[in-house]
Amino acid sequence: MNYRSIQATSEEEFYHPETLYINENVDKKSGTEIKILDISLQNITEINSLALSLSKRFNLFSKSNFLVILSDEKNNIIELDEKVFENSIKPSTKLDFTYRFPEDFQDELKTNNAIIELVNKNVRGAVFTKETPLKATEQGFSVLSHGKLASEHTPHQFSERANDRFYDYATGYFDIDFIDDSPSKDFISTDRQAILWNADPDLQFLRENLNKLMGVIQKRWRQDWNRRKQTKAEKSQGDIPKIKKVLKSPDLLKKDKETIEIISLLLEDDKITIPTTLKYKILEIVADATQTMGIEENVYKDLIPNNFIIPDELTSKIRMLRAETRLAATSADDPNRFILAQGLLLRGIIDTTITSLLVKYKDTLTEHNLWSGKAPHNDQTYSKSASVKNIALYDKYISALNFFEFKGEHTKKSKVNLKNNFDSVGVIPQLDQLMHDENNWPKFDKLKDMWDTVAPQLLLAFKYIKS
Repeated sequence: MNYRSIQATSEEEFYHPETLYINENVDKKSGTEIKILDISLQNITEINSLALSLSKRFNLFSKSNFLVILSDEKNNIIELDEKVFENSIKPSTKLDFTYRFPEDFQDELKTNNAIIELVNKNVRGAVFTKETPLKATEQGFSVLSHGKLASEHTPHQFSERANDRFYDYATGYFDIDFIDDSPSKDFISTDRQAILWNADPDLQFLRENLNKLMGVIQKRWRQDWNRRKQTKAEKSQGDIPKIKKVLKSPDLLKKDKETIEIISLLLEDDKITIPTTLKYKILEIVADATQTMGIEENVYKDLIPNNFIIPDELTSKIRMLRAETRLAATSADDPNRFILAQGLLLRGIIDTTITSLLVKYKDTLTEHNLWSGKAPHNDQTYSKSASVKNIALYDKYISALNFFEFKGEHTKKSKVNLKNNFDSVGVIPQLDQLMHDENNWPKFDKLKDMWDTVAPQLLLAFKYIKS
């Protein structure tokens, strides 16, 4: 076939291709060869640009069925196969998520009418997102029909109000043969740059359903995006020793945890680029500024045993006293104030914890005569709490030791030793002195002895209070 001969043929004549061979054996393989001669254009499209342009316009190429080979005068060769169309659409770097339709929407196919309609129309496609915003020219979606471009790439393909943040990150395509199936109606513009969506009710309905599909993809993308951002933030936290120290502290404050999480997520925002070293430096500064780090780094941090952790199941009052005790450890500039605060808080923790234990097991202590001193009355007009709270703190503590012996936590001999040690350290007298004597203050080492003496028994109390 010769294009110029076709042009020269009059309307009264019929053009017949030139016959090259008739009933002869030939060595050439079957196929089609197109030769373009006498080209008048002076500036021919560069081979890579031509390959990209063809790749974006056709999804028909195939190594086995329709392989296109481009070559130029410099002997550069590019093959167009089944991969080139998709590669021309999706991000070449930092590809984040891929959503293929309908393969990845099996759950929605059970309930979403819009997606069901699209599948019934044999719509197929894919949406790709990038970790960072795409260039404006890369954003949007193409529509093909029978493997040929029907509408150019645009974010507003399925809605004029496509202004969600999602569209800054998304690109893709859809194959919709249905658009070009009518033998009498043509809904694709002559230059194949747009679809006349409003020209037909069925097309309008199709576009509405495609827009609903984009809404489903947007929602899934936000979930995936937030999950990935959270994972990256958690990795950054795990890579920084100071952050790990704060987050693993038994005295981690809720506000410090929230601060670290918020700033970690902000540093993973895709719209800003921060070098990893700078990101880590910022998080180290954040860790140093937390109150929890102040507790961990304080000179008096060894006052409270490291294993003294209050379970979440216990009352908020006990956990608040524990937190206040550790917070007070950051106020060591005034030694007297520090000792006073620590002593009063220690007394509060002992009293609150042991009282909670005795109230819970009052009937057991009464039945087995485990009370130290006078047992609380059993007047039904009083609650268990009211009958126990007026017992002297010393007797409460010894009653708890009796209870632990009864439960098999201590032998009789070890219980006697614990009582003697409690008496020799003078826990109650020293704490009482702290409350009532303005001139005498226990030193740090005395306060440390008190903590070491009572902490194991308080941990046992926690065990039984929460069980």
